[in-house]
Amino acid sequence: MPDQETELPEAAATGGGVLLAVGPVVAFFTWWSWWTAAGFALTAAGALWLALAAVARNGHGERQS
Repeated sequence: MPDQETELPEAAATGGGVLLAVGPVVAFFTWWSWWTAAGFALTAAGALWLALAAVARNGHGERQS
């Protein structure tokens, strides 16, 4: 059975990475529409999601080496 403590941060990292990748594409291909704002919002959400996943992964926000 997978360990839920490691499974959730990995899923969050994957989700954040997807948002970070999709957001700029949406913003670029729909320039100057409300979709542009949605693309930038997706990018920001992805970056935040990845940051929170990193904190959840090691418990206190420091980089692991």
